[in-house]
Parts: sequence; C-alpha cells; structure tokens
Amino acid sequence: MGEFQRQLTALRAPKVLPWFARQAGLDDEAALRLWQRAVGESAAETGGSACATALGRFRELLDSASASRPV
Repeated sequence: MGEFQRQLTALRAPKVLPWFARQAGLDDEAALRLWQRAVGESAAETGGSACATALGRFRELLDSASASRPV
C-alpha cells in the first residue's frame, strides 16, 4: 500500500463536516456519505495531499447535492 493510500485509509471526517452540511441544507449523515464517497474517489487521483484532494472533491459533491435538493 502506497503512502497516498495509507493517508486515505486513515482519513477521518473533518470536524467542519456538520457546518458544511448545514450550509448546504443537508443532514450530517448525508454529508458523511458524501465525505466517504469523496475519499474513495480521491484514491484514484495522484499527487497533492490526500486530505486536500478529498476535501476538494467533497465540496464538489456537496455543491451538487445541494443544487439538486428540492426547495
């Protein structure tokens, strides 16, 4: 297992996850599922920090989920 993969395996949800969820109008469980998806998708990318890569992907997923949420 490479260093990047080890970082992703050890990556925990950031403490600001509930704040992001509230800002997007999602519950904490939905945000956690998006975080887990972002971490999984980040495993395919190379270079940079695993956390920064996962957080960037999480924000993209969160924006998408928020935009598709009925008002």
